[in-house]
Amino acid sequence: MPIFTKYLTAEGFNKSVNTLSDYMAGVLACLQGRVGGEPLYRTRVPMLNTRMSEWLGQRKLGPRKTEKMVALGGEGDQFIQFADQLVEETINAVLPAPPRAPQNISFTQIPTGKLVYGSTRVQGLVTADANIKTKIASVYSMGKTYTGHGPTISLGMGALHCHVGNGDGIGFKWVADVLHILAWGQKSDSAGAGTSGYKWTT
Repeated sequence: MPIFTKYLTAEGFNKSVNTLSDYMAGVLACLQGRVGGEPLYRTRVPMLNTRMSEWLGQRKLGPRKTEKMVALGGEGDQFIQFADQLVEETINAVLPAPPRAPQNISFTQIPTGKLVYGSTRVQGLVTADANIKTKIASVYSMGKTYTGHGPTISLGMGALHCHVGNGDGIGFKWVADVLHILAWGQKSDSAGAGTSGYKWTT
């Protein structure tokens, strides 16, 4: 599923309750959250608005303030597809080529300042487990293109997770070139929605 559609679902957007204006704002919010800190992002914002306005103008649509997206029918669906494409193109254009992370790096070789923890509690839990430290080193080595086993909404925007073993896992995200370990979790049948099936300690 494309990036923007995932974002919309995670943020609770729905064609039956949201307007075209909401979706246009969602495009910018999604990109701001993903790549807003990149130097080229600001130069792309006017282009985003222009491209969306041109697309709507060609179809004699406008960012209607009250009309729900569902009323636009197929044209609303086409706009969502266009937004997905626009978001992915922009992210690819804005992100610099990722530096190649060292291969087979050990936990102790991760440079100072390139690994931070969501809390001292999380730091204590993960650094006490050799398997988790090995997994963190592996995630760092693979770099920002590694998405693990997918997003975990309950840990915040941009949060991902990966399995470690014995039913446990870690929640993480990249902020620029710094790896943030957000949480440690245990698989649980009673875990709530958006948790990826884990009970997380943050």
